[in-house]
Amino acid sequence: MNRQRKFLIAGIAAAAAIAAGIFFLVTRPVDEPAVDPTGLHKGSYVLKSDPGEIFSRAFWRRPAAGDKILHAERREWTESAADGPAHWQWFLHVEASPELLAWLRDKNPFSLRPADQVNIDAPPAWWPKDLSGWEIRSGGPGGSFTILFSRNSSRLCATDSGAGFTPAAPAADR
Repeated sequence: MNRQRKFLIAGIAAAAAIAAGIFFLVTRPVDEPAVDPTGLHKGSYVLKSDPGEIFSRAFWRRPAAGDKILHAERREWTESAADGPAHWQWFLHVEASPELLAWLRDKNPFSLRPADQVNIDAPPAWWPKDLSGWEIRSGGPGGSFTILFSRNSSRLCATDSGAGFTPAAPAADR
């Protein structure tokens, strides 16, 4: 009887742990934007959340073992499936490795310049609202690439946005 009671208690504890895990997975809060971004541009809207892919597309390199992606999202608006995204916007929040910080700050591969402020349409709820603790650098090829470097930690937040790509010209008839 004592052995059966131990198995019963262990079974109940396992079932409770599984139920709690399912509850927290299903009801965990989703990072919602502070403002609904769906109406920012025409076309169908898709939100992507693969951290590794977003990091790679943002920084043109894969995250290193020491880079911890805390939040990541990419928004795309498509007017025509054949033409791909007409507009895009991405956001990252990273606990950066010393190598990533040195590459972004010292090598400055995106030619960013110090800035006093940043204007972003519909940032996610996790995006910093008070920028006094952040060093802001902005610019890049399209002018909207922005990285916020925390003054007190190795965290950074980054964003960029732009129009879709121009479709390739049709092949000339020969």
